[in-house]
Amino acid sequence: PQGFAMEKGYGCALLKDADSLVEMCRQIVQGIRGIVAKLSIDPNEDKETYFQDVETQMYARKWAHTFNSYHPPKQVSFVMASVMTLPDRPLGQQLWAVEKYIIGSYRKHNNNYGYVSEAERSTPQAFSHFTYEASDHTMLICDIQGVGDMYTDPQMHTVE
Repeated sequence: PQGFAMEKGYGCALLKDADSLVEMCRQIVQGIRGIVAKLSIDPNEDKETYFQDVETQMYARKWAHTFNSYHPPKQVSFVMASVMTLPDRPLGQQLWAVEKYIIGSYRKHNNNYGYVSEAERSTPQAFSHFTYEASDHTMLICDIQGVGDMYTDPQMHTVE
């Protein structure tokens, strides 16, 4: 694996070679050119964190579908994410968050703290705003990042 990113307490690796992890992933997801596997840098990370992150991404995917049902000029999507268990790995390395590697120029459009990219892109901001309005101001999906309008690793803020 080739390390390429650190974010939100995870070390990320792009897996292109035919090592055992890639082969396992290929059995799960056919026809993709690479897998991103995320492992917490904290060996004592609560296992539920992996599942919560994947759940958030799948929830954002559902909201993207709703957003797209209004036929915006550009549709958005979130990559499918999964949690993979590798029971033969050492403790603290048995759970991995995995998703398809998005080919292209990766960009962060907004974040949890009010940052909004000055790039000439309205779609990511429109999606975040849509989630806030369509949820009756009870939720906001932000930390929008990815390639084009294929996003990954969002965050969700709620009134609760």
